[in-house]
Amino acid sequence: MKKANNKLGNPAVAAAVGAYASQRPDVVGKGVKIGFILLGLSVVAVGGMAFYYLYWQHRFVPLNYNTNYAPSSITPSEAKIKAESLYKAMYGMGTDFSSVYEAFKGVNYNAFIDIYNAFGKRKPADDISFIGTSNYLTLTEYLKSDLSKSELEKIRSLTKIKGLF
Repeated sequence: MKKANNKLGNPAVAAAVGAYASQRPDVVGKGVKIGFILLGLSVVAVGGMAFYYLYWQHRFVPLNYNTNYAPSSITPSEAKIKAESLYKAMYGMGTDFSSVYEAFKGVNYNAFIDIYNAFGKRKPADDISFIGTSNYLTLTEYLKSDLSKSELEKIRSLTKIKGLF
């Protein structure tokens, strides 16, 4: 049977460190405080990096109105309603194309900006991650992922908006 190794290292070093600690407890106390400060800073740094990479880097950045175009043809509350109907129409298996087309009827450029900003970034149905927003999609990303090129062209022809999606 093998004997357990309970050695503490060099006994002379242990005795010297113990003697120094008993003579200078203020220095040892400062060392312990510095150790706890470094540990705390490390925890905060790791937490900050995790927050940045999981959330801040993938945050939603709203679009601004273009003053070269006519003012929005819908109110902010209508934009929220249209954004919700678009999300419900595109979320999950399959897409309710008639609801998508209906939401974009009569929408001008700045009204699309209102809907886009009201939509924000939303979780797709196939997202299985539990942490972070890296897989969340904006309205244009949702449209491009759910609709074919011909369906996108039909929406462009309804709205007369070019270059947004």
